[in-house]
Amino acid sequence: MDKIIEYYDKFSEVLAEAYKVPNPRHQAIRRVLNKLILPGMNVLDLGCGIGTLSKIALQLGADNVLGVDISPKMIEKAIELNPGIVFVSASITEYVPPFTPDVIILSDILEHIPYANLDKLYETILKYTYKRNPYLKIFVNIPYYPIQQFLHSEHPDKQQIVDENYSTASLLEDFNRIYFIPERIDIYGVDVDCQYVNIIFKTKESFYETYRKVFQ
Repeated sequence: MDKIIEYYDKFSEVLAEAYKVPNPRHQAIRRVLNKLILPGMNVLDLGCGIGTLSKIALQLGADNVLGVDISPKMIEKAIELNPGIVFVSASITEYVPPFTPDVIILSDILEHIPYANLDKLYETILKYTYKRNPYLKIFVNIPYYPIQQFLHSEHPDKQQIVDENYSTASLLEDFNRIYFIPERIDIYGVDVDCQYVNIIFKTKESFYETYRKVFQ
């Protein structure tokens, strides 16, 4: 774990430089979040890095935005770059927020969680879903699995210290186990076609409530 924290502490400098230039991928993500985050919402940004998407959530009208990252240096940069947003250095697989979120952002972070630790994250998310907010939505952005396979086999030098290859199918299965179903799935590219996938999940209960209104 110490090596991972050390790696991302150093990586914070790379992200801080990139923060200065408009990023087409973040612009694409913003278009999705614009339909997801409504004024007055509580937003939890897990694996927030230097707070790029936390800032977007605040700009879209969220009342409370909380960013969480395992790297203390990332959090230092996030606080410096995004005044007015609360950031916490903690493990996202265990952190429980002080408020009930309406939206959780998991952007460019799942692939950096070792498979053995994913269940801890899912268990933690369950703590603030059905009992606290059965209408919670989760936004996931992750590299599309064919490009991860390609990079693993031919360009491992371009990957980070932990860079798992999770297929879309495996993620759908994992989230279904904690009662989340995809509302929307988009595959898109920035440098090449079919580079990333983003998924909006909502709870099974919220689907059922919609169906009950139609099928009485």
